[in-house]
Amino acid sequence: MAGPSDPLPNLAIETDVTSKTVLSAYKALGVPELWIYSQSKLKVYYLECARYCQASASEIFPGFDMAQLVSETIERAWRMISDQAIEKFRAKVS
Repeated sequence: MAGPSDPLPNLAIETDVTSKTVLSAYKALGVPELWIYSQSKLKVYYLECARYCQASASEIFPGFDMAQLVSETIERAWRMISDQAIEKFRAKVS
């Protein structure tokens, strides 16, 4: 939680693994852009007129398809971890 002299973040990134994200918590802090990663997809929201609206792109990183980049990167990381686990298993049973 930000203290009285801490600057507000420009971006919050939420990984929605065990609970639902409460947008009002970020709205109360005045976070202008929010990314929520859930069910293998990234959704980008921006704060406008006191509510979050879903956006097709990030305003902080214009020109990048962050939803696609983040989803691809996480999928690649999962595959790499799986590949490493399989290789370690094979090494032990060989």
